Amino acid sequence: MIRYLLLAIVIYAAFKLFSADSKRRREAAEKDQQKKIRQQVDGGDLVKDPVCGAYVSEADSISVKDKDKIYRFCSYDCRDKFLKQNTPGEYVSVESNDAGNGE
Repeated sequence: MIRYLLLAIVIYAAFKLFSADSKRRREAAEKDQQKKIRQQVDGGDLVKDPVCGAYVSEADSISVKDKDKIYRFCSYDCRDKFLKQNTPGEYVSVESNDAGNGE
């Protein structure tokens, strides 16, 4: 009976060690991903969608140009929501890139 109790304790300890290790690896991977996103945002490769907050590539995004500012979107839905929320007709052009329409 004592053997089974000791075996159960050893198995439980091993489980805790492995689960803690996998948690640390997962947290490290998330930190690395956040760091890569920050580097791309700081480098100008990614911009934040003003409607949903998703990060989109400047090259593969749907965009709306307002005189001197360009707004970039992850999808046509976000673009349409943005246009409905803001005064229609004040935008110079609506551009889209079919390669990254987000749909």
